[in-house]
Amino acid sequence: ASEAAASNTDPNIRHESTVPTKEQHTRLGMFSRGLKLLQQQYAEMLLTPWVSAIVVLIFLGLTGASIGIANNISTGLDERDILPDDSYVLRALDVEDTYFRGRLIDMNMIVRNEDWNDPSVRTSVSDTLEAIAAKEYVASID
Repeated sequence: ASEAAASNTDPNIRHESTVPTKEQHTRLGMFSRGLKLLQQQYAEMLLTPWVSAIVVLIFLGLTGASIGIANNISTGLDERDILPDDSYVLRALDVEDTYFRGRLIDMNMIVRNEDWNDPSVRTSVSDTLEAIAAKEYVASID
């Protein structure tokens, strides 16, 4: 019993009250009065069918506008703005714009009537692709 009495008088133990202070009670009262005001004056108006329809139309309009704007936003930086003036990449971009109008041409290789189980066929195709990639104006993605 003496240990329990000693623990109650220990200055290191904080006893916090769960009863709200007068200031907290006043703030809670103001909040509940505000909610009652919203319920009495605005709830009935917001629940009418025409106001609900207007809210839904505004939501759909904003959603559509957001989708339309998001599709038109460009990402990234222009390569020319971040490259030094004497960079060889600028010359490559000029060639790309001149001959390809700003977009690269994808190359596809179609091999017909060949047996892919034959290692010599695979080696021949691989050698052909490497020879094409070794050309001066061919960009390869590794």
